[in-house]
Amino acid sequence: MIPLVSICLGTDRQRQPFGRRFLGVSSEVSRGSPTPAVSVAPPRHGTYANWNTCLQKARGEFVYIATSADTALPTLLERLVPPLQRWPEISLAACDFQDIDEHSRPLDRTGSARTFFGPWLDVPSICDGKTECLLHACFGGPTRVTMTSVLFRRQLVQDGLWFRTDRGSIADLEWAMRASLASDIAFGPGRLATWRIHDAQATQGSPRIILTQSILACVESVLGDPGAGVPRAWTPTAGGVDEILAMWRREYRHGFGLFRGELRRHPLRFLQGIWAAAGSEPRYLLRQMLRGFAWPERDSVDRCAVALNVSERLNASWPPRKVADVSNAPDLPSPDDHRPRGRMASDTPNAGSPRAQAFQRCPADEGDVIEIRQIFDQAASPSRNRRRP
Repeated sequence: MIPLVSICLGTDRQRQPFGRRFLGVSSEVSRGSPTPAVSVAPPRHGTYANWNTCLQKARGEFVYIATSADTALPTLLERLVPPLQRWPEISLAACDFQDIDEHSRPLDRTGSARTFFGPWLDVPSICDGKTECLLHACFGGPTRVTMTSVLFRRQLVQDGLWFRTDRGSIADLEWAMRASLASDIAFGPGRLATWRIHDAQATQGSPRIILTQSILACVESVLGDPGAGVPRAWTPTAGGVDEILAMWRREYRHGFGLFRGELRRHPLRFLQGIWAAAGSEPRYLLRQMLRGFAWPERDSVDRCAVALNVSERLNASWPPRKVADVSNAPDLPSPDDHRPRGRMASDTPNAGSPRAQAFQRCPADEGDVIEIRQIFDQAASPSRNRRRP
């Protein structure tokens, strides 16, 4: 019997904490053979290589990647599986997420991407995949979803959609762009997943110049790939996305810090920027020298404005199409919600509860992919009686 969902664990250290980070999914878990369903790649291979190793041997119709530091509510699969079952032509289902710190405390949700989506964060909808790809290119990172809040069909992997291992810490950006070109996205409201922000995080530890260089490489790679499904008018050669590319090139060059203010505050960093620019951006270095290392006339870019301008110019399908919600799962409390928060995904439920017993039967200590046969109907699910956070 083919499992319904494969949950991929990308690192060895996830095996023990997994029961705490995702305990209580109201599901029937297939133990399968006594041998591991997937053998995880050694940690030295990197996060995305480990994910690819899991994806190679995942057997479920749908795949969920459980990232090592983030968490999800037990009801996440209850919300994300039904849309993919209802619309077989859609390969991506996603929900909103909550930023948390290293101590799992909710952080305020701000940012240009959330401003752009506005009320659509609270509306069940189907977003045109090509438009979603364009928005990923504009915002260059988590928009209204992150990897922990996405469920996708394994068919995407069978069609050749893997995670690149040469994109540093943001290979999931290129994956998301290519996946969006392959399918529309069913979005359900509710913050059922978290994204942990901490100093040890790969994206936090990388210099901004490296991040922006990687983002620019991802955007150019996808939009310039004739086989990715990008509309011809959206390709760099057609000039339709020049504003997006110019925005990221500008941010990349700013990362060198070739400004008088940087020289006064951080002279060593300024000299390092000159050395780096001499090797990779000599024309930009010369231009800044002729300008006396002055600040540019425009110091910041409104990404929301860029997204609106580009989407209108390219006739991208926006806003999303509102649909009836096909599931009903509670979400995470907002940062300003001072009511009792109830049980979070990282808490351990009563070991005698049916939900806990279901996960005690899963071979989390034997392998690195959890196979789930069936998501119980919401009305029959033990989670029905769980107190809303």
